[in-house]
Amino acid sequence: SFSGITYALHLNSMDAGGTFDVAGFSFVGAPGIFAGHNRDVAYTETSAFADVMDMWEVEITDDGVALVGGEEIAVVKREEVIDIKGGEPEVIEVTEIPGLGVVVPHTLVGSPIPIAATGKEAVLGWTGFKARPARFFRGLMRVGSLDEFEEAVLGMPEMTYNFVAADVDGISYRVGVEVPARNPITPERRPYTVMDGSDPMALWPDASLTAEQLPHSRGADRGWIATANHDPYGVTADGQVDNAPFYYRAIFP
Repeated sequence: SFSGITYALHLNSMDAGGTFDVAGFSFVGAPGIFAGHNRDVAYTETSAFADVMDMWEVEITDDGVALVGGEEIAVVKREEVIDIKGGEPEVIEVTEIPGLGVVVPHTLVGSPIPIAATGKEAVLGWTGFKARPARFFRGLMRVGSLDEFEEAVLGMPEMTYNFVAADVDGISYRVGVEVPARNPITPERRPYTVMDGSDPMALWPDASLTAEQLPHSRGADRGWIATANHDPYGVTADGQVDNAPFYYRAIFP
């Protein structure tokens, strides 16, 4: 299944000298077809459930300075305007800590923040906050092979999906979402809980999991591929995530 309103369509520019001829399903708000086939490759996806967000409790002084990882960072405030059809625009004040994330508004969870220590703010970090071009599924529409399919998926780091594709030569499973290459998990530093923003090791290193570390397969060992939003590595089978080579996600459905 896929969230949002989907509709079936066929887009063909090749007959007029263009670069794609693809049929499948699209949804409002994102250009391109998210599941379908062109003349060479059929593709679809399910949710990948990668952990691409963390939360920290951070002290922010009265003069607008956040104490993060032993450093002082000036917060930035801006207004986001949400236009409402038939009504007055809604204005939301956003407080951002550059390089870390945005402060969770008290209007969402109440005051004081119940998920942060007294006197501190909860800050949300998300790899999707990065400015990216709105290419989304357009690259998939033009792929002519499984190699090109995998390259297209890796070119969409904002998409948290298990992509599966097939052509006349084989099958492929590939995830391309940007997942932070976090520091090792400890009892005091668990990315599936609110972490201490003053601990430098709790912050994201300036790196992401590599393409080789992200889930992928050509089904060579068994000849078939299946995905049900489960743990693609099997590292959570023993109920632990702190003994894995790297952290991808703590819980799978």
